[in-house]
Amino acid sequence: MEKSKKSDGLQAVIQLGQIGFYPFNRLSVSALAHHHISAIIDTADLSQTAVWKTQSEWNGRVFPGFSDAFYRGKLPEVILVTSPMVEMPFWIESFMDFLEKLCVLGFFSQDAQDEIGVLDRYAPQIVIGSYGTLFDVAQEKLSRYLDNLSAMSSRQKERMLQKISRAFFTSPPYTLPEETGLSPYPDPMALTLTGLKSSYTLRANELLEAHGIKVNFNPNGETGIYELELNLAYQHLSRNLTPPFPGNLAESMEKLGQNLGILPGLVTQTQSLFLAKDQKSVPPTMLDLAILHQLTGYARKTNMNEFAQQIQAWITLVQPLVEKTSLQTI
Repeated sequence: MEKSKKSDGLQAVIQLGQIGFYPFNRLSVSALAHHHISAIIDTADLSQTAVWKTQSEWNGRVFPGFSDAFYRGKLPEVILVTSPMVEMPFWIESFMDFLEKLCVLGFFSQDAQDEIGVLDRYAPQIVIGSYGTLFDVAQEKLSRYLDNLSAMSSRQKERMLQKISRAFFTSPPYTLPEETGLSPYPDPMALTLTGLKSSYTLRANELLEAHGIKVNFNPNGETGIYELELNLAYQHLSRNLTPPFPGNLAESMEKLGQNLGILPGLVTQTQSLFLAKDQKSVPPTMLDLAILHQLTGYARKTNMNEFAQQIQAWITLVQPLVEKTSLQTI
C-alpha cells in the first residue's frame, strides 16, 4: 500500500471565519464570554489557564500555544494579540516558533504555483491590539525572524507581513494600573483598526464585525498607525507620567507627527478614545519607559535630535522611579 504523504495531524488548516485572542487574560476571557471568539491561544499551559480549562464553558477553547490549536484543527483565521507592550517579545517568539515548525514540516513548500494560497491556509492573520507605540518594533522583529526561514519564499514572507495590522480597543477603555482578575468586562468590545486597505485588513474588518466586535476602520496605512499611536502616547504621557516632560510636549509631539505625515492637530488635539476618563495618575512603570524609548526612535528617524535628547533626559528622571516601583512589588 502506498504510504500516505501526510499524517492526519498534518491535514490541519486555519479555521476560516473564526477569531481568536492571544494570550489568556481578562480581555480574551471577556471576548469568549461575549461570544466574539472561538478560541484563546496562550503561551503555555500555565496554572491559571489549567484551572479555567477544567470549566465546561472553556473546555476545548483554550490552547497552550499556536501549534496545539493548529494540530487540533482549532486555530482561527484571525488572531488578536493583546499582550502588554513589554511582553510582546514573548508573543513574537511563540508565533515564530509556530511558523518555524510549519516550515520544518514542509507546509509552505507544497505547491510553488499556489504559494500565497498555501500561506493563507496555514498562517493566520494577526491584529496587534496591545497598548503602546509598538507596531514598528513588532514588524521589524517579525521581518528579521522571517528572513531566517529559508523554507518560505520571499513572496510568502512579504505577504506574511501584510497579514499583520494594528488595533486599539475603545471598549473596554484602558485603565492603569491594569485591573487584576479574570471576570469578563460587562460591555461588548469595540476597536479602531488601522493598516493598509489590503484584502487582509478588509477581511479582518469583516470578520470582527461579523462576530459582534464594533470596528472603526482607519485605512491610512502606516500614517494611520502613527496617528493613533502618537495620539495615545501623548495622552498617556501627559496625563499619567510624573515628573512631567522637561519642555513643551504638545509642540514637540505635533512636530513629530507632521514629520511622519500626520495632519496638524491629529496627535494632540484629537480626544483620546483609549484611556478611561477617570484615569488616575500612578507611579511610572516599564510601559512608560518602553513608550519613551520608542518615541526616541521616532524622533531620531525624523532628525528631531533636540526632542530625542529631551526624551533621554526624561528617561533619566523616570527610570529610578520605575526601579523603585518594581522593588516595592517584589
